[in-house]
Amino acid sequence: MVQQLSLTSSVPENQFRTVRITLRALTGLRPEPLARHTIILKPKFPFTPEQSAGKVSQVDSYRIRMVRVWEMESTSDHMDVSDDQFLLGESISDRSSESTRNESIWTMQLSDIPAGGNRPVSIQNIYEATVYKTDDIIGYMDEFGYMPEIEFWTKGYRYYYNDIIIEVFRLYVRSKDGSSDRKPVSDDDTTEKKEELDELNNNDDADAGKDEMMDVDKPQHLIKIALLDKSCRYQVKCFVNVSKLNDLDSVAKGVKELEMLKKELGGMIDLHVPDRTYMDSRLNSRIASKR
Repeated sequence: MVQQLSLTSSVPENQFRTVRITLRALTGLRPEPLARHTIILKPKFPFTPEQSAGKVSQVDSYRIRMVRVWEMESTSDHMDVSDDQFLLGESISDRSSESTRNESIWTMQLSDIPAGGNRPVSIQNIYEATVYKTDDIIGYMDEFGYMPEIEFWTKGYRYYYNDIIIEVFRLYVRSKDGSSDRKPVSDDDTTEKKEELDELNNNDDADAGKDEMMDVDKPQHLIKIALLDKSCRYQVKCFVNVSKLNDLDSVAKGVKELEMLKKELGGMIDLHVPDRTYMDSRLNSRIASKR
């Protein structure tokens, strides 16, 4: 278990390059690429306590988050974080022989709602376990009584500054026309399709041709994914993980470092304490009732 201290923000797409340059100068290091595939699971048979007058239930059902490294694939020639035209992902629901879900190393997370009150940073308890290669990851979770609810992909950069981890990223979901069960394309069909695209590249419909080429070249078990936020903003999360629950000195040190970072980045990245209700993974949470 870790105590995670955090501040968050967001920046518009046209400021992304400036933010990258600033963070690299601040940390003095090249950032790490950030690519995650996340599955949110919910209980198949959620516990519903009996309601009685004068009693408050202390038992809650929680969602579980499962995360693995996203082995990004693209039909573009380079993979810059801001190049999102041809992103592909592997869905957890894919059962083809090419699926890597059972070979992946998954991190399973369960989190409490962050502490309330007027605090300078968000403080949240996160419980983690690592799941190594299994014969059937979905069957494994089914034995726990959980089933997939939603999935999304995260792409961006990670920076390190003292004890602080800084992530700048965007979220992606399955494209409306994405599909993991497309019919295989034969060699004859591929040749014919490419000849059609050669003609398209010579006229004003070249962009449409690129989309067609993606369907020809992409592995059939992958799906197209698209930005969740259509405004194209980048999310920023700055956090410190404290490994011991009662390590008050480390908590105080982490809070101080985050407050100093907030001052240093002020004006460019306005860090703030995130709304704790949006970080509540309980099934009966306020945010869940709005879905």
